[in-house]
Amino acid sequence: MRNYALALALGLLCGMANAQSTAAYEKVALDANVLFDSDRWSLHPASRDALDDFVLRMHGLESQTVRVVGFADRIGSEASNQILAEERASAVKAYLVMKGIAADRVHTSASLRPDRRVLIEISGTRLTR
Repeated sequence: MRNYALALALGLLCGMANAQSTAAYEKVALDANVLFDSDRWSLHPASRDALDDFVLRMHGLESQTVRVVGFADRIGSEASNQILAEERASAVKAYLVMKGIAADRVHTSASLRPDRRVLIEISGTRLTR
């Protein structure tokens, strides 16, 4: 009887531990509107701060990919804006890689929508407390 009570208590404790550490889906997203001047793809110090914050929020998140989308300007040709959007996304990717994010986890794309920004998204699971 005593062994049964002990086994039951241990089972309940294990069940409580599993209930407390269940994985919950959490999406972390950064929408950085001030990353770039018109016709530029170099990062400002404030932009680096925003990216540093994003990297900090990623800690503890089990994820597969980081999605980086570079956007174009309102002026210029379609071809030059395509290059500009790609360079903006590449600049953000390079910074994230420099901060320790694996390059193969960062996927870039370009949008011709004129927003002068880069959108960065990541989704994954993080243990709840």
